[in-house]
Amino acid sequence: MRKCFKTRGTNQQGWFVKQTLLVRFSLIALALLAGPVFGQKQLISHNYNAQGTTRILVESVFSHGLTRGYMPVVVTIRNGIPQDRTWNVNFQRDGSWNSFNYRSNFSVPAKGNSEVIYPLLVPVPTAMNGSNWGQTNVSINAPGLGGQSRNDSINYNTSWPSIGISKKLADRNLTQLNDHLNSSGFGADTFGGRFDPKQLPGDWRGYTGIDVLMIEAGEWSSVTAGPKKAIREWLHMGGRLEIYTTNGGMVPADFGFGEKPQLAGKAVPISLGWVQVRQWSGKELDKNAIVNRYRPVKNQSLNFGEDFKSQWALQQAFGIESFDPILIFLLLIVFGVVVGPVNLFVFAKPGQRHKLFVTTPIISLIASLLIFGLIMLRDGIGGNGQRIAFANLQSQDNNLYLIQEQISRTGVLLNTRFKLNEAAFITPVLMRSSEWNRLMDSNGNVSGAFSLTGNDFRGDWFQSRSEQGQAIQAVRPTRSRIELRAPAGADKSTPPELFSSLEFTMSEFFYRDDDGNVWKSEAPRIAPGNKIPLVATDFNELNKWWREASKKLSSSQRDRIRKLTGSNGRFFAVSTDPKSGLIDTLGSVRWRDDEVLVSGTLSDETAAGAPASAPAEDGRDGGKSETNN
Repeated sequence: MRKCFKTRGTNQQGWFVKQTLLVRFSLIALALLAGPVFGQKQLISHNYNAQGTTRILVESVFSHGLTRGYMPVVVTIRNGIPQDRTWNVNFQRDGSWNSFNYRSNFSVPAKGNSEVIYPLLVPVPTAMNGSNWGQTNVSINAPGLGGQSRNDSINYNTSWPSIGISKKLADRNLTQLNDHLNSSGFGADTFGGRFDPKQLPGDWRGYTGIDVLMIEAGEWSSVTAGPKKAIREWLHMGGRLEIYTTNGGMVPADFGFGEKPQLAGKAVPISLGWVQVRQWSGKELDKNAIVNRYRPVKNQSLNFGEDFKSQWALQQAFGIESFDPILIFLLLIVFGVVVGPVNLFVFAKPGQRHKLFVTTPIISLIASLLIFGLIMLRDGIGGNGQRIAFANLQSQDNNLYLIQEQISRTGVLLNTRFKLNEAAFITPVLMRSSEWNRLMDSNGNVSGAFSLTGNDFRGDWFQSRSEQGQAIQAVRPTRSRIELRAPAGADKSTPPELFSSLEFTMSEFFYRDDDGNVWKSEAPRIAPGNKIPLVATDFNELNKWWREASKKLSSSQRDRIRKLTGSNGRFFAVSTDPKSGLIDTLGSVRWRDDEVLVSGTLSDETAAGAPASAPAEDGRDGGKSETNN
């Protein structure tokens, strides 16, 4: 009986093991099939006990690796004990075969017996040299719970744009789009990154790694006010939003962008970006048409790697300085002679070799001081730099959208750490190879270690005796504006009446009114709190002047900004006033010959007699709807 029972039990155990394995394999297969449906990519997950009462889950909102900007991440923590705890979540994102990396650290508190969900923005190194390999390392630790970490490899190719595709569009189409993309020979493995619209970030920086955002109309309607506001801000900076609907007659105005009349299927510009409504069947996308549609879209990561290498007019204006090491080499030769033959046969003659223990350190110290003094004499402490920026002032939402480019050359730096006083996206740019360029060597290899935690920046952003360039973007709330007090006369002989409520002085000013008529100011300076005297001119003068004013910008930004002269209801100005609002980085760099190009829409005082209403504090739009500008 006992033997029989044992045999039966063994058979039952074998059957149970087989069934368990079958179930596990089924679950794995199901996870592989169903995993993409949920959108987020799991970066790390850990249960601290079998019951799962204490656990942490870290997910990225977009399911593919971004190549620049900020990666939006959602951290979910369940703290199953009565005591409050704080988790440290650390990220290291490597690119360029691990020679170029960003580090960031976050503290996530969780009260006892609670579950919290925290959105994070993780900085991503810019892929400035095309196809590459990298990895993301996530490590977590909490007092008394130990630490965990995970590495994920990332293959990326910037020959294809970075696309975010919403869950409903991706569920039945992303696999086919990936397959078609691979078979089309574009060199990219992934069409885009799936996302759940409920997880979209409410900070515009969370979209800086995306070139195109594809979303289904119903999903767009379900997006809350905070993310919608962030997407609008991203559009003003150059983003591209495409809304897919089964209703072929819908236009961007039906989704809150611009005002009718608009033509179905036509894009509506939103400053440097634009919105377009696309029609689809509601089930399947035409993979061939979709891939061909987005093929011409440039991955903006390449802008930071290509636009600054040559013909960057700001670098030409700043001046190119050769690296002359002759004096250093002469000092080293003299040091070699003195520390060698002279030291051996003069200072520490035969029979007095014990003096080498004294003379050699003294000679080395003197040589080091001389070299340091020579470097200080030639290069000094700190550095010099030059900046140019485009400031896009949108009076409807009381925001100023700033795009800044800068170059600097440093001497001896005693401290390379700096802090920004506002949220911004900053990236190094790839300049021409030179002895001053520490970011890229003569073989085109990119290297550097950067730390970004909040608004605190450390690492290789600035290095001693080097030349570096950066591009910076920021969205700044402001009450500054140009007010329209009275429109032009009916016969166009009377110019419009404009008033400057900006915080800085303008040196040149043009205005293209709602009818396409162009006016300019002949005043040498337009100070804050003053009327702007205008005389009639034509579009050709405006266009020629604006092209010349914008020539110092990098090529991609320059091309997009020049197109704004075709928009009605916009002003254009230049300012060299130190109060014009440039973003300060390293304090020991002395910036000179700064310049800001300013453009934007007017605050219409003719109808309301008061400034345009501000956005509501909860992020919902207040006052006027988005304009086409």
